[in-house]
Amino acid sequence: MTSGVSLVACYLQSIPNIVKSLSWLVNLVRPPITTTLNDALLTTKHTVYAIITELPAVYILYDSPFWSGAFLWVIFAVSVWNGGGFYIEVFGRK
Repeated sequence: MTSGVSLVACYLQSIPNIVKSLSWLVNLVRPPITTTLNDALLTTKHTVYAIITELPAVYILYDSPFWSGAFLWVIFAVSVWNGGGFYIEVFGRK
């Protein structure tokens, strides 16, 4: 697979007047500190988002059978809606 990627990269580099996103990515050189900082920032943002979205479930849904059941019914309804929409889109074309 690496040889196929190398062939594509060589081909894209042989066409200098056409700017493509893949050729730009092949030639992109980022310093390692930028990559490390971006990865750390992304991980921090995902952790904060996960904590913020889990707090309502812990404090509201865990203690209340009514809200826990309502939440499960909403999730069930959304999954049925999405599944039905998928089947209508896929089998409606045939």
